[in-house]
Amino acid sequence: MRTGYNYFYFLIFILLFASVSSSLAVNGKFKLRTAIKERLPKKIAWIEPGVTEKDEVLKKLGKPDKAEKSFFYNISGLDYDTTISFKNDKVAYIFHSPIQTIAFSEFQKLLPEEQTKKTDPKVISEQPLHERGRVFNVTVEAEGVLIRVSNTKLKMVESFTLWQPGKKAP
Repeated sequence: MRTGYNYFYFLIFILLFASVSSSLAVNGKFKLRTAIKERLPKKIAWIEPGVTEKDEVLKKLGKPDKAEKSFFYNISGLDYDTTISFKNDKVAYIFHSPIQTIAFSEFQKLLPEEQTKKTDPKVISEQPLHERGRVFNVTVEAEGVLIRVSNTKLKMVESFTLWQPGKKAP
């Protein structure tokens, strides 16, 4: 009888370990993407480029405010603050311009080292004037992420673009 309980507890332990391990693998691999998705409005955070189908987007978000090759939605209160583009009836990418103020520093620590160097104010200020402009983009193709950041002292996020991880940026 005692071995039955031991077996039961051992099985529970294995299931918990497997669940925690898979959770860490998913969250550990795409930390930047996960952090960005947490900052997206819940209305669109569920969308997965390369997986979510056009019909599902229409069902959950309703008719877009404007539809061309992409769907344009007013999610956060700004005209067309969200663009959802499709390829073969699946979401190719999501573009969202947040209405709330989000500091780029929230995401900087999650960037790969080569991207962190590119966001150094000294590196940006040494670029030719036409390249440094009023914004700069940080692209991490491995995670399917582009963050557009204001090139000011505060470095605020202007927009996010998410596409299928590992694919080329749209």
